[in-house]
Amino acid sequence: PGKTLNDLIRKHGKLPVDRVLAIAAQILQGVDVLHRLGYVHGDLHGGNVMVSSLKDPRVKLIDMQMAADKGRTGRAKARRRVVSPPAHLAPESGGTWIDDRYDIYGVGFMMACMMSGKVLKKPLNCRNVGPAGTASPLWEVVCRAVESDPSKRYPSAAHMAAALHSAWRQVALRWGAC
Repeated sequence: PGKTLNDLIRKHGKLPVDRVLAIAAQILQGVDVLHRLGYVHGDLHGGNVMVSSLKDPRVKLIDMQMAADKGRTGRAKARRRVVSPPAHLAPESGGTWIDDRYDIYGVGFMMACMMSGKVLKKPLNCRNVGPAGTASPLWEVVCRAVESDPSKRYPSAAHMAAALHSAWRQVALRWGAC
């Protein structure tokens, strides 16, 4: 039971920071397990993430149709090649090989959607993100995750999760919550 993340964003708009973090952390846990099992999801976006509820979110990654085996090299042969990929897919969608950082882009893009309150249709311009009142350390995590150059993204879901945790601590200290 639940709704897709995109459906929740369309219904509720901008999500509270604690919910963004709870949902993103669970997505990253699922992605980490998938990567450790040797696969790249290959199609990670808000339509392929189910969320039980906003009050007590439980997340499930769905639609493994584009999942690809990384093999011993840590890279997977992309199951599809998209010449002009939609904004929610990493720019390297037009290439032949993908790795864990491909899914990291998807997590960052979903966070941007949750934080902006919109299912975004265009790639992020990180020079113009972080609406007033939004915690900038979280936008810094998002912007690194959606770098167009995969080598500049977090190398793993665990690294991104650690950065999220650190950003949350900065935000909580700023708000006096710690």
